[in-house]
This record gives sequence, C-alpha cells and structure tokens, in this order.
Amino acid sequence: MSVASSEEAAEFQATLRETARAFLADRCPPAVARAIGDGDDDGSALWGAIADLGWAGVELGEDEGGLGAGFPELAILLEECGRAVAPVPLLSTAVLGVGALLAPAGGTAPAADAPPGSAADGAPSAPLTTSARAALLARASAGEAIVTAALTGAAGTPGRIDVVAAPDGTLDGVAAFVPDLERAQAVVVAAVNTRTGQPGAYLVTLPAPGATVEPQPTIDRTRRLARLTLAGVRPEAHLGDAELVDLLADRAALAIAADCVGGAERVLEITLEHLKSREQFGRALGTFQALKHRCSDMFLLLTGARSAVAHAAQAVDRPAERAVAVSIAKSYAAEAYAHIASDGVQLHGAIGFTWEHDIHLFLKRAKLNEALFGDADHHRDRLDSLILPR
Repeated sequence: MSVASSEEAAEFQATLRETARAFLADRCPPAVARAIGDGDDDGSALWGAIADLGWAGVELGEDEGGLGAGFPELAILLEECGRAVAPVPLLSTAVLGVGALLAPAGGTAPAADAPPGSAADGAPSAPLTTSARAALLARASAGEAIVTAALTGAAGTPGRIDVVAAPDGTLDGVAAFVPDLERAQAVVVAAVNTRTGQPGAYLVTLPAPGATVEPQPTIDRTRRLARLTLAGVRPEAHLGDAELVDLLADRAALAIAADCVGGAERVLEITLEHLKSREQFGRALGTFQALKHRCSDMFLLLTGARSAVAHAAQAVDRPAERAVAVSIAKSYAAEAYAHIASDGVQLHGAIGFTWEHDIHLFLKRAKLNEALFGDADHHRDRLDSLILPR
C-alpha cells in the first residue's frame, strides 16, 4: 500500500468511526439497548437504519452495495457497537454470514450450472450457485435477511463440532450459543462429514423441516443466543471445508475482541466522568492518588487490547498470521474488558452496584464476551500449540 493510499485509508477509518459513534449515540443510547434487551423493542428499526448505512455489507464491493472495505473497517464498527452495547446482529450477519458467503469455497467452486442435489469431493450437497450466493449476499447486506453461523457443539466448546453431515445429504446434531439464530433466515452450520471425517460448512435456510431453535438466555440480554438441533435436515449448499470453518471461528473471536475494546473504552470514560464529578471529604474522587493508579492500569489494559485487535484485524486475510494474532487479541482483550468493567463498577462506589446504573450493561457484556468463541485459557492453549515446537 502506498503512502497516499495509507493516508486515505486512515482518513476513511477516522470518518467511519466518527460517523458510527455519532449515529449510535443518537439511535442507541443505553435506554434503547435496555429496551431491546428486555424485549420491549424488537430492534428491527435500529438494525434497518444500520443496514441503510452499509454496515452489514462493509466488506462487499461498492458495485454490490457495500463499502468496499475490509475487516479493519468492520472491526471499527464492532468497537463502536461495543461502546453502545448495541443489541444488533452485526456479529452474526456482517462477520459470520457475509464472511462465509464472500470466502472462496473450500474444495468446491461456486457453480452456476451445478445440478440440484449433486455432490462434489465427498460433500453431501452441492456448492451454492453464483446467483444464489449473490442474492443472499444482497439480502443480508440490505438488512433483509439475518445470516448467522453455528460453529460449536452442544456445550459451546470451540473446536468441538457435534453436527454430522451424512452421505445421504442430511445434517444431524446440536450446535449451541448461536448468535441471533431466532431471527435468522439462514445459518451456516459446521458439520463433520462422515465420509471424510473432516469438518465443512453447510448453508441451511430457516425455518427448515427437522431444525429446532431454542433460545439460550445468558447474563447479557443485549446478545441473543440460541441452540440449534438438526434431525435429518437437508442443507441448501456446501459452502466450504475446514479452512472456511476455521476462518469463521477466527472472525467471530476477533469480532468479540473488537467489541471488548469499544466497551472497555466507554467504561473508562464513564468512570473518569464519575470520579471528576463525585466529591468526598471536599475533594473530587479523581484527585485521590490510589484511584488515579487504578485508572492508569485500566488505560494501559485498554491500550494493549486496542493494539492487539488492530494487528489481528490486519492479519485476517493472511492465513499464516491469522490464528496467532486472533488468539492473542481475544485472550487479552476479553480479560482486559472484564477487569476494566469490574473496576469501573467498584470505582462508582455504592451506585455502581445498583442494577439501574448503565455500567452494569457493560459488566454483563464483558463477562459473556470472556466465554464466547473461546475463553482466555482456550486461546492460550491454542497459542501454545501454534508457537511452541513439538
């Protein structure tokens, strides 16, 4: 990339961040996030407005209705949604659904002339046709369809897949903690091919005969997760092999890490505002040295998390670097967010321990983010296997 193009990219990213922050401050204040999380608002108006801004299709070309950008720009939007604890399906659709549809098909190429039901390279279903792929991408980027992905097994353990793809072309098994599944029109399911023993990604349109969706409430009401049970479900297409499954898992983990950076930044801001305005013994709390030290520690954690996420976002399209960069970002950023959110609650004193205070929205999101798509222990074990010689 040339200096000029680097400068242009930086200017575009700064404008994108400024625009996203202003939009979410206006359209998704904490009261709206609470209302959507509590079910008093279905969130469709907010998501429709976000789709109109092109966020769902940020990685699509401009000729396809997108922004013609990459994952670094998508990470900026995820950070800003984290700042607002926005309960929107950006993770499911922009990161997972669109990401799966844009990725090259592993083992099979998008075929415009593949006959229905035909198989390729041992896959129990045909690849998605070019026209069908384009149509679904257009609907997803326009906010007309939510496309998510089911990547983990019944316990939500990263790397474990409990769905199997049988030779007769059907899927059976369970996938848990699938984001936005209840509202999705399609889901990309990771399943182990019983013929080859290898994982693959299969597109299932919803509702489908034999597919059961059960909500899985968690501590964080701003994320809608659900359990998917498949019994003899015939997928619409085979999207890719193990490479695609790994890519989607890394994109999901990195998306959570980016969300952590945005949320942690906002917690620190809220905390500093409180310490500057709240007085004790005739002095602002922020003038006490011990509290200054804690805020400094929070800032250092945030800075490290932001750097790790920015590096990983640049490495998403470089397979040789991606896994290490993503695991560093997810393990560090999620732990940093949880620590910052916990300290933020404590530094608010008694008011921080009331459920009515907005800071609890961030604490709950931080605790769920720690577990989603691999906790710190999982990603450090992964780093151990990737870096250390055997």
